[in-house]
Amino acid sequence: MGLEVTHLFYDSEEAKMRLGRSTKEMHGLENSTNIIGTLNELLKQKEKKIDKYNAPFPTALLIRNASPVFGMSCFLSNKRAIYKPGKYTHVWFVSKDGNYNDWVMKDLLTV
Repeated sequence: MGLEVTHLFYDSEEAKMRLGRSTKEMHGLENSTNIIGTLNELLKQKEKKIDKYNAPFPTALLIRNASPVFGMSCFLSNKRAIYKPGKYTHVWFVSKDGNYNDWVMKDLLTV
């Protein structure tokens, strides 16, 4: 089985901040519609990339939500708006959720 791994950030500025490549301490206003749109673009980008593998085995996608603002509940409450790529056997989404900072993992193809 093949595995593609990626991270989801709200936008490029948040990625720079999380990776220590920005001097900003505050990001600004963020909303769930935008991060769902960013997730959908990432899913479509990764779906195009899998065609280049030409692998004889099934491939799954693992996405880690790196945004501290949006937890799993946000994504599950918007599950109808999430694009479901057909070329992966599973699209595992890993995100913190709730006050306890517990990690949760769901297959976006089955939610």
